[in-house]
This record gives sequence, structure tokens and C-alpha cells, in this order.
Amino acid sequence: MLDEVNGKGIDWRAVDLNPLPEGYVSAHDFALLRAPATFLDADRTVQKGEITLLAGQPGAGKSLWAPAKAVELVLKEFTVVYLAAEGLNGDRLIAWERHLGHELPKSLIVKESIVDFTVPEAFAKFVSEINTINPDVVFIDTFAACTSSAEEDKKAAMQPVFNSLLSLLGARRTRALVLLHHLTKDGKWERGSGVLRASPANLFYLTVETNDATRKRTVRLESAKQRDAKPNDDQFYEFIEYQTRIHPDTGLMVSAPVMVKAPTPEGIIMPGRERLYMQAVYEAYKQEGVPAGVTRQDIARDTGIPYNSVGSVQQSLKGKGWIEVANSKSYITTEGIEVYENSVL
Repeated sequence: MLDEVNGKGIDWRAVDLNPLPEGYVSAHDFALLRAPATFLDADRTVQKGEITLLAGQPGAGKSLWAPAKAVELVLKEFTVVYLAAEGLNGDRLIAWERHLGHELPKSLIVKESIVDFTVPEAFAKFVSEINTINPDVVFIDTFAACTSSAEEDKKAAMQPVFNSLLSLLGARRTRALVLLHHLTKDGKWERGSGVLRASPANLFYLTVETNDATRKRTVRLESAKQRDAKPNDDQFYEFIEYQTRIHPDTGLMVSAPVMVKAPTPEGIIMPGRERLYMQAVYEAYKQEGVPAGVTRQDIARDTGIPYNSVGSVQQSLKGKGWIEVANSKSYITTEGIEVYENSVL
């Protein structure tokens, strides 16, 4: 493009600007950096240039979902680094090799170590290692294990830690980062609750449900928010067990599960947290023989739904006519009883 300056044509494309200070980029580069990023997987959970957080209670399947997603990505020829800060069950990786029928690709790289993200020197070393490997995706299992020295539930302490994670995405945000995080058994966030719910681009919850008749476990992945994309429908997973090795002490065969996609159940399917909420009010009704009220505190304690999310679930169910709210308690309606009893999940 030519501009007239003092009567002379200047080609601004040829102008050699001095190097910009760190953190400054041209408008053109900024537009490219902040353009809607692509998801690396068909489920739209791992997004290039963004942070995905996967939250769930103990036993929900986080440590099975994450290796399954990592394997899926390396089979698509992405390079993945998996930081196993809480340890990684080697038998589960062997089970994946049994499932695939071949060795796992060398592009799935594991570091079994705790990296304290609150210690600048330790974190800088980890970032340097990641930049050397230059993977497409980094998994952190778990975030709590890497921030154990930070003050719990203090935004002032946790926000800088989370902000520093952006450096793992690369200078031009070419990587994806997946954080695994624990909810307590009552469904509350252990650390930096507000920061961790608000800061990631993509937030998902894992819950596990057991069929009372068959005892079969089904894992549900529920989308809480997704940047640049409509929230996913719930995804479902099931387990397949594989024999992996003979235990050296007992002589018995050791087996381990892999988590694989399951078909969406036929019939009425409620979103995960709505199902848990309905289960709580339905059980109160069954115990009393009449619709009995359940408080929001009881819902959070008994279902694992984060307390700050209970209100939005309540409003959704109330709008559908499945519950009524009175005296700060939720009561299941006749329509809600019918829907719940005929739902499959």
C-alpha cells in the first residue's frame, strides 16, 4: 500500500520497525493470534491456543479420560506432553496398547513429577522444557498437585499462577493446555474456585453414574462453557478392562481399564447436573411419600454440583416445570416425577 507523505510514495510494507518490547505486537499479528482457534479433537474439548479445565469429584474418571484423550490426539499425529503430578498408572497405558493392538506412539511423552507452579524457578524450568519439546498439547494432572503451596481459595494468590500458565501456550499461542482439577466429595472447588471457573476458555465436568440393575458405570462429560463454539451435547463413555501383566508378588493377573466413547443412550436424557438435581428431589419424595423439599445446600452436598452452579440448574428445572421452589426448598412436581422415572440418564 502506498501513502503520500510530502509528495513521495512510501511502501509501508518495507518499513523496518524496531523490535517491539515484549507483550507488544502489530494489529495484524494480534488479529491472527486472537482469531477463533481450532479444536484439535472431534469432541471440541481441546482447543489450540486455549486452556481447557476438566473438573470432577474423586472417582469420576478424570485420570482415565485424560490419557484416553491424549492417546486420541497422538493417533491424529499431535505431540502430547502429559505431566503426571499425581502419578500415572502404567497398567492403564499398557491397557491402551492392548486396546490398540500396538505400542503407543513415541509422540506421547510423560513426565512423572510434581512441578510447583508457585515457585518461579521451577515453573520457568518447566516452560523451558516444554518449549524444547514443542508439543501441540500439554496435560496437567492435576492442577491442585502443582499449586499445593498457594493459599486456598485466594484469588490474589491463584490468579497470578493461572496467568503464568498462558506461557505454556507458546509465544504465538500455538499449543493447547488441559488442566485436571479435583472437586471435593461435596462438589466444592478445592482451590481458587472463582479463578478456575472464570479463567479457562473451556470448562467441562465429569460425573460417573451407575445403572442400579446392571451395575454398569457410565461417565458423562458435560460442557459448562466453550469459547468460540456452541456448548457440546453431553458425551458418554464406558470402560473396557484388559489384562496387562502378572503381579510379581501375588502371581495373579493384573487388569486395567480404558475409557472409550459410548453411544448416547436412547430415551429421555437430562443434562448431567439436572439429572443429579432431579435425583436428589426425587429421592426426597420417595422417602417421604409426598414431595419433600430439599435446600440448595443439600443439593450441593449430595450431588457434587458446585454450590455456585446450583441456582442456575434450579432455574432451568423450574422453567421446565419439573420442580417448584418454596421456602428456599425445591420440590419435585408430578410432571418431574414422570420425566425422571422415564429418563435413561
